[in-house]
Amino acid sequence: MMKKRTKRLLLGAIILGIGAPALYALYKIQHTLNEQVSMTHAIQTSREIKGVAVVDMSRVRLESEPFKALHAFMEEKQSEASQLIFNRENELREAYNDLLLQEKKAEKDNENLLQKRQTFEKGFAELEQMSLQQKNALNEQFRASTTHIEKKLKTIIDGIAAKMKVALVINSSLSIDAPIILFSMSGLDITDDVIATLNSSISELDLPS
Repeated sequence: MMKKRTKRLLLGAIILGIGAPALYALYKIQHTLNEQVSMTHAIQTSREIKGVAVVDMSRVRLESEPFKALHAFMEEKQSEASQLIFNRENELREAYNDLLLQEKKAEKDNENLLQKRQTFEKGFAELEQMSLQQKNALNEQFRASTTHIEKKLKTIIDGIAAKMKVALVINSSLSIDAPIILFSMSGLDITDDVIATLNSSISELDLPS
């Protein structure tokens, strides 16, 4: 319909002897009208369909109670591990300084100082090993707990999407610089519902002491 109207305008302009600049201006006006009508039609169609829901996964992972509990647990365990390593480092440092003083005072190497140095080197190697083991254990605990929450989260999103009868749920926080969602209608964002349901479904996260 719009294309026919544009052709009629151009034909009328030619008959009336309107010049090229005026013809181009008429074309741009009609083209703009066509775009506005198309946009209005698209918005109306999307409002009728409502086939897309939006979840801000960054908000879910920051604001939901299970994720907050997990992060608090990890911070506490990392602090405890760091303090333990720090205390052991201080002990080894004091032992090393004492060893250096004894070695300076000794006229020559003796078996006792040699054993002390071997003990220090062994203690330092054990400290490095302990630090690595604690780090790996914490990482594994974080991975397992995160997987548990994410599986529950997937079930929740699927359930809410089915209830809303939407065909697609999009993560609106995939990229900060270039978000995948540039426009979303009000009422399609189910982030608050997801957070509320996740909070109620996992009241207390089962974490080791």
